[in-house]
Amino acid sequence: RVRLSNILSQDADWNTINPEFIGAAVGGDKWYIWACSGLRPQFLKGPAHTPGIRRFRWSLVDESWFATSGGQAVVSIWNKGHPTVPVSYEGSFRYVLMS
Repeated sequence: RVRLSNILSQDADWNTINPEFIGAAVGGDKWYIWACSGLRPQFLKGPAHTPGIRRFRWSLVDESWFATSGGQAVVSIWNKGHPTVPVSYEGSFRYVLMS
């Protein structure tokens, strides 16, 4: 069992397209996603960046995509349907990350 209040120490973001989901950068080395509907909240977790995770941001155009950033401007793009490996992405991050 994961208590949200015990682990949110880095950064969190609410999915504005589907407000059921909250994502967070946790403990410097992981990200978590909580699905808040239903009687028992569900969650996903995954690895972050080697130098550490600093930010978590949902996509502004698709509820399944999110980005994490770490030290030295490292950014990874993820899909919550395939949470174990970041997705390669080429192009502008302006639609994925919020400042």
